[in-house]
Amino acid sequence: MEKVLKTPEPYLKWIKAVQDKITQDLKEIRIQFRKRGIKVYSVEKDHMGVEVKYLCRGYQNNFSMLWSRIGARCQVKMEAYLGLDTSKYIDPTYTELHQID
Repeated sequence: MEKVLKTPEPYLKWIKAVQDKITQDLKEIRIQFRKRGIKVYSVEKDHMGVEVKYLCRGYQNNFSMLWSRIGARCQVKMEAYLGLDTSKYIDPTYTELHQID
């Protein structure tokens, strides 16, 4: 990065701060899974997307998401971590449960 930027330090610090925030968010997600009794026991990836199988309060469930949807969600989350305005992605006609967090 030093060869591309004359002053890479601020950018490296910025990237490190974003990585730290992501790590903290993942830790919080794991805590919430434990609190709610959710246990992921299978993750399968193929050319279409990802399928996750999990236990929640004794019941087996599954969740799947296409790669295109994962990419779109990741883009929004990355922009949010970078402090960019993500309001353009939120449809005000959707209920709170459908909004991207």
